[in-house]
Amino acid sequence: MNYFKKKGFEALVISGPTGSGKNKLANIIGNHIPIMVINADAIQVYKKWKILSGRPTDIEQKKIIHKLYGHYKGNYYNVGKWLKEVSYYIDIAKKNHLLPVIVGGTGLYINLLFQGISNIPTIPIKIKKKGKDILNSDPSFFYKYLKQNDPHILSIIDYNNNRRLQRAWEVMETTGVSIIDFQKDRKNPILNPKKTKKIVLCIDKILLNKIIDLRFDKMLASGAIYECQKVLNEGYWDYSMPSSKIIGAQELILYLQNLKSLEDAILEAKIKTHQFAKRQRTWFRKNMKDWKTIKITNTTNFDNSLLNLI
Repeated sequence: MNYFKKKGFEALVISGPTGSGKNKLANIIGNHIPIMVINADAIQVYKKWKILSGRPTDIEQKKIIHKLYGHYKGNYYNVGKWLKEVSYYIDIAKKNHLLPVIVGGTGLYINLLFQGISNIPTIPIKIKKKGKDILNSDPSFFYKYLKQNDPHILSIIDYNNNRRLQRAWEVMETTGVSIIDFQKDRKNPILNPKKTKKIVLCIDKILLNKIIDLRFDKMLASGAIYECQKVLNEGYWDYSMPSSKIIGAQELILYLQNLKSLEDAILEAKIKTHQFAKRQRTWFRKNMKDWKTIKITNTTNFDNSLLNLI
């Protein structure tokens, strides 16, 4: 804590691609100074996805204070909810003399910590329903619509994420104005970038893919298939909902429904995770040029020596 105080830092943010070891680094730091780890992963908020989301273990969460992990029971959690909750816990951490350590790889969440959230008008229910129907019947519609009516937005959002495209379409359909125009007028940011230590983990693609594959195998051994079966049994599976965008769930559920072999399901889940990690790396290179980069060269160098690189 003395290091961060001496440097004038009020918070620490750790980001990086999936499987790069963000939580491991947070735990190493937590072994030396009093911290509160706060989740910045859009999927790890959902209660039903404990295994497939790669949430910190129960032991880790008991040893060090963790917040916003598996706390949400519903299917639709959004960045607005997260910003309110993360702001609350950052304040609580500071009041209790804990360093808030925000950990996650969801770029949108992390960006808005420093940029603030825009005053986008409320989207009418009928527009949301129309968007949901389109997403279910013709997912490519939003990309084609925005390419014609709001092409600039495609250069700044993940156009492989249909939910992001749908959101941009909803704003245009409701107001006739690009979501970009609303984003120019933002509320006060939660963190001051000059008073925040920002770290991004960088890891070799081949090594990361091996880690991803091994991690998914461990998830299967820990009961990922049973987790998916439970979600099916309890009626919580809706592929159109954000909670169902977790990689691996759709593939394993298709296996449970006898629509895909287990071998194919596992292979497809691993490939999709590789692709997701690649998109994350590209996004980080573009948007985190001023962040402190820590290169991870092997899976055994997660020890106290990493503290010297911070």
